[in-house]
Amino acid sequence: MAMSDSGGPYVQVAAFCEKVIVDRNVGNLSLIGLVETVTNTAVGEEVPDEMPPFSLGAITLAVCLWADKAKGRYTVKVRPENPIGEQMAPLTSPVQFESGARGVNLIVPMNLQIDHEGLYWFDVLLSAGSGYEDRLLTRIPLEVLYRPQQLPG
Repeated sequence: MAMSDSGGPYVQVAAFCEKVIVDRNVGNLSLIGLVETVTNTAVGEEVPDEMPPFSLGAITLAVCLWADKAKGRYTVKVRPENPIGEQMAPLTSPVQFESGARGVNLIVPMNLQIDHEGLYWFDVLLSAGSGYEDRLLTRIPLEVLYRPQQLPG
């Protein structure tokens, strides 16, 4: 199962959203509330200048891939990179492609710990296993903002 830069799979959708609804009858997806920016707001009498860590648990990543000529078992990796350029542990999912117009939908809850304010990048990679180099399919940005609001005390 050799990978090339052409012949698939191809990205149809790669987006963060608030909710994904899957039609059980035909498999269609509805992506609700696309998310480009997450704001962590701290409110209180004493709030830290630096953003405290938090989880992206309420956000879901939807990645829809079309097989085209790709066939067989692969692994899709989503590798986050934080704003200071550190690559974080990838989220992995095995997939099985059938040739043609059929595709694969990955719905990934983002239970990821966020430690830095700024722009995160999420690389979507296709892996055919050991001996093959991972192929970058797309990159998805997500901006994290910190808005401390100190109450008068």
